[in-house]
This record gives sequence, C-alpha cells and structure tokens, in this order.
Amino acid sequence: MTVPGRLNFGTMNASLNRLIACLTVAMLPGLGSAEAEVPHYRVEIIAFTHTAGASDARLQTELEDYTSLIDPLARARRQQAAETEEERSPDDPEWLDRVDPEETAPVVDQPEQEREADIEAVLELIDTLADLESGELMPELPTWPETYLALESPSGTMARALQRLNDSSEYQVLTWRAWHQPLSRSLPGKRVRMHDEQVVAARWGGSGPGGLPAGADAQSLIPGFDYRLDGSIRLRQRQFMHFDADLVWRQPHQASPWMSVSQLAPEPSNAFAVHRLQQSRAVRPGRLEYFDSEWLGVLVLIEEIKPLDGSNDSDGD
Repeated sequence: MTVPGRLNFGTMNASLNRLIACLTVAMLPGLGSAEAEVPHYRVEIIAFTHTAGASDARLQTELEDYTSLIDPLARARRQQAAETEEERSPDDPEWLDRVDPEETAPVVDQPEQEREADIEAVLELIDTLADLESGELMPELPTWPETYLALESPSGTMARALQRLNDSSEYQVLTWRAWHQPLSRSLPGKRVRMHDEQVVAARWGGSGPGGLPAGADAQSLIPGFDYRLDGSIRLRQRQFMHFDADLVWRQPHQASPWMSVSQLAPEPSNAFAVHRLQQSRAVRPGRLEYFDSEWLGVLVLIEEIKPLDGSNDSDGD
C-alpha cells in the first residue's frame, strides 16, 4: 500500500538495480568529468568613477535591460534567504503553518518479510552510494566552489586596491564584486551582470522602466531593477583569455551636474544621462588589469583556483 507523502519501499526492489546502474553511469569518468576538469577562476572587479573626470555621456529615454543576465549578488541573497528559512525550527509558530499534513500521515504496517526486503534494498543502495563517494567505483573528481555566486570578501590584492581608491579624493568606488566560474575553449564564460545598489528605475513584468502593465496589481509583482551602474562582463578563452566589459553609468539628467544646459533643455523629463565603458582585450590571470574611460574605471583580477580540499575557505587570500 502506498501512503501519500511517504517513500514507498515496496517498489524499491524492482528498480534498485536500474537505479544503481544509472548512478554509476552518471558518475563515470568521461561523462560527468568533462566540466569538472575545466579550469576554474576567481573573478574580482572594482568599478569606480573619476571625481574630476570629463564625461561623454549621452541622454537616453530607454534604458538597456540587464535583468536577464546572471546576477551573482542576487543569487547569493536568494541562497542566504533560503538557508535562513531552512534554519527556522518547529518552535517557530509559523513553522506549523508550513507543514504538509501528508508528511505527518501514519505509516501503514507492511508484512514482516516485505519490510525486511525493503530495508535490505535500502542498505544496499546506501552502500553503493558510499562506494561512489569514496571513489571505490570510480576515480575521484575535483570539487569546485559554487559558480557565479557573489563572494563575501575581497582578496588581499583587491582589499589593498579598495583601500587606496577610498583614501584618494580622485576616485569614488561604486562597487566591488567577486565570484568563481569555469572557463575553457569548450566552456565559454557567460555574461555576468555587474551593478551597484543604487536603483534608478524599476521594471514591472514586460514593461519598460517606471511603468506597470495594464491591470497589474503592484502587490503581487516583483520588479526588476535598473541600477545607476549596470551592465555585463564576460570572460572568453581563445588562444589567450579575453575580458569583455560593457558597463553603463546612468542617472536622471536633472541630477547630472556635468551635463550642459544646452544638452538638457530640449530633452524629455524622463531622460537619463548615460556614460558607457565598452572595452575588450586580452588579460593575464594573476595580474591586476585596468580598464579606463573619461568617467568610469574598472580594476580586474582573475586568478586560477584549485579544487576544494574540504576546508571551504574559498574567500579572500
């Protein structure tokens, strides 16, 4: 008899061999190891403005949408929220409201012989999984940190760079971001969203910045945000490693003191002053790289990392 919300051991004997075979094939070298053997890198970026820099900003009424790109910061916050939710205990009054009644359904007694066979099948499966994890059935594959997830602290090199920038009146740091990612010719890097935390507009559903779709209920929608500093970066591996930066700095033109009156007068009230840094060139891992424009500056540090050794100490130097 199958009990809703419970694992039905009665079907395990018939499918155990097939399950073990699938697990073994999935973990065989040459199938799952291709991505595991790809080099992984720690990518760190500091974006800043030149306080006395000239600007070639242009006025725009349509802001480019970067909300569909991988956002390491948003992913880290979602993960943190999920972990916080999991830590809530049955002592929390709201915990009872989240319990599925089917999860507390009573277990129907099985015949003794059938129950012993099910227990033996489960133990055999556990032993097989243990052999897979210990490497007895296959060579051990490298284990990497989670990719495209914002890290919490800068490396020593970037911490010193941040300190110098903050100590100088010539620069204003906009943001620092870091994450891990794989990269090879066969596994190209993805476009990653790079932004600060100053929101300049919101996108509701399929609408443009600032507007709600017709008939939409604002309470039931989660907007996507446009930030003052926004854009994408990407790593590409060819004969050499290439870094592509496509960043914009935008702000409502009323609050843009470096724009001239003649530029502003004929424009609509919802215009944004937008400066773009769009550059691409070869970079070398382990070396601090500098991308520059009249208004924006970017420091980049890319370092190859080693597989985890169990210490989980992957942040910083």
